[in-house]
Amino acid sequence: MLTDRAFKQYQEAERARKVREQQEGADSAAFSADGSQADAGGTADARQNFDADAVESLIRDGNAAILRIRGVNDEIPEEDPMSGKLYRLEDICRRIFTQVRRDPSCAGDCRRLMQYYLPTTEKLIRAYAELSRQPDAGENIVGTRNEILRSMDVINGAFEKLLDQMFQEKAWDIASDINVMKTMMAQDGLTEISRGTDEEEPRGTRQEG
Repeated sequence: MLTDRAFKQYQEAERARKVREQQEGADSAAFSADGSQADAGGTADARQNFDADAVESLIRDGNAAILRIRGVNDEIPEEDPMSGKLYRLEDICRRIFTQVRRDPSCAGDCRRLMQYYLPTTEKLIRAYAELSRQPDAGENIVGTRNEILRSMDVINGAFEKLLDQMFQEKAWDIASDINVMKTMMAQDGLTEISRGTDEEEPRGTRQEG
């Protein structure tokens, strides 16, 4: 017989799935062709209603930004610490947009990235490259360059976290599917709940002492 605790886990998993689907639907409805928020009254399927043209536009703009980052990096000497940070930034951005192509439902996670974070980052690294070209580096120039250099670690860390969050939903779904399947197997008498735990065992495999 299915235990009360296992059944509660099943119910919680289903509730969590519904909440995620509702949030995904809201994100999908808000994602418009220009990457901005659309009318909140729109309706959308959680995973299938992202506008294909909007997704392709986002990926195209993202890849263009990657090329611009590489262009700025080409102006910076390889021995400059900023160069390595920009290679890392380029790699993270490439992985983000590759994931959007694989899973267009991730496009909603990139709105603020495209609207603010990436353009501001480009502005900062262009300023760094321009300051680096100044022949006589005064205190203000050196201080500003160092501040931008330090900020790149924060930026790269934030972009990596965004990339990781794109896989969080998949991890949740997998965990939810596993819990639901285990619960249903126990309910159908295909597994048994181990004594003192919520771990399932195939029927007939337990050794009685």
